[in-house]
Amino acid sequence: LLLIFAISALGNGAVVLVIARHRQLRTVTNAFVLSLSLSELLGALLCLPLAFLSLLSRPPGAWL
Repeated sequence: LLLIFAISALGNGAVVLVIARHRQLRTVTNAFVLSLSLSELLGALLCLPLAFLSLLSRPPGAWL
């Protein structure tokens, strides 16, 4: 789960950074890519740490 978090945060953050820095990449198609990347980045930053904490805090032998 931590590996997925790290790869998602780095990859989507890089896409957002590259599109934001280079003016020639600001096209309509890349706006959709940017929107998708931002939504995945927010999902990774907001949901994955909570999922990891819930896995650590569950009692031993409990159903997921």
